[in-house]
Amino acid sequence: MNGDEKKGSFRLDYSAPTDDERREIESIRGKYLPQKESATKMDKLRALDAKITSTARAASLSLGVAGTLIFGLGMCMVLEWSVVAGGVVVSVLGAAAAACAHHLHTFLLRRGKEKYGDEIIKLSGELLGDDRRDGSRADASDDRSRTDASDDGNDVRGSEE
Repeated sequence: MNGDEKKGSFRLDYSAPTDDERREIESIRGKYLPQKESATKMDKLRALDAKITSTARAASLSLGVAGTLIFGLGMCMVLEWSVVAGGVVVSVLGAAAAACAHHLHTFLLRRGKEKYGDEIIKLSGELLGDDRRDGSRADASDDRSRTDASDDGNDVRGSEE
């Protein structure tokens, strides 16, 4: 503090943000602005897919990690504390919980597909421009039927001149 400044005052120096800083500021600011209620169909499709897969993944990972930790506790009981019977029981319970993680993932994934599958098929059909609900490709079946039905004698495959 030099002699020119009064005690208790402060000095503020302002400089305009650079282009990179401005983009970062706008990016951060955008996270806190209210979201538009009219999300696009693609955003809705992504959100539904993420909801199904992330829920199943998070639950199965949680069960697997918890089961592994319980298994480790049982092993610790056996090896460090010499509680063999209790440690074996705890280890078996932990191993069973960890083994059920895959089955939980499959169950939750199937349930999510049943719950949101129709809506996902409808949205994806709208985005692709078709209204089929079975997810098959119309052009592949049309090509096959055209190939089978076109036996007009002009087929060059297998004919030699």
